[in-house]
Amino acid sequence: MKKPFIIYIILALAIIGKSCKQKVEEKTVVIDGQEIETTESEGRPSSNTSLKELTEEQLQLIEKDIEKAKIFAEKYSKVNQGILESKNLDLILNAWKMDLSPEKESEELVVALIGSAFGQNIVDNLDCEWKVLSDEYGTDLTVIHKEYKINGFPYSSVYKAIVEEREKSLDGIELIIKSKIQEAKSEMEIDIREK
Repeated sequence: MKKPFIIYIILALAIIGKSCKQKVEEKTVVIDGQEIETTESEGRPSSNTSLKELTEEQLQLIEKDIEKAKIFAEKYSKVNQGILESKNLDLILNAWKMDLSPEKESEELVVALIGSAFGQNIVDNLDCEWKVLSDEYGTDLTVIHKEYKINGFPYSSVYKAIVEEREKSLDGIELIIKSKIQEAKSEMEIDIREK
């Protein structure tokens, strides 16, 4: 029997899509047989939040970064199938962090490449889309469900995984987004987003 792994993830702004700093709740959830510890902020969503389409230039940059991410991933992984899946991206990030060579890629480049691959993985697997989200905290690229107010911030998530040395966090984030979507589909009070 596999031992479930525990992931510590701050979900305040990165997952639920609520721009607020109210009540914080810590809980452990089991998603796809994996135990994940989460911290969620709850409160009223900001009324100053706006979503916009990405420009053609932004979309092309994401596509180029995904192609570069495949080459980067091959350098740090022996996996052939699903190399850009979230669980493999976590392993690739860890291998990159352990690399002591002078040719090691910069943190900024890794955030761009892995962030693009991670975001596209969520888009492809969880019926989400890329958007530009702006609120009182700033502007960032997000992946958001096409129907529900459930989103994640792939670049910020990769950055935090690196600087806060979070292991298995990308896979955990994807699982939590998946869980939130499943909850939204099964509940009567669904937080449907405006198009």
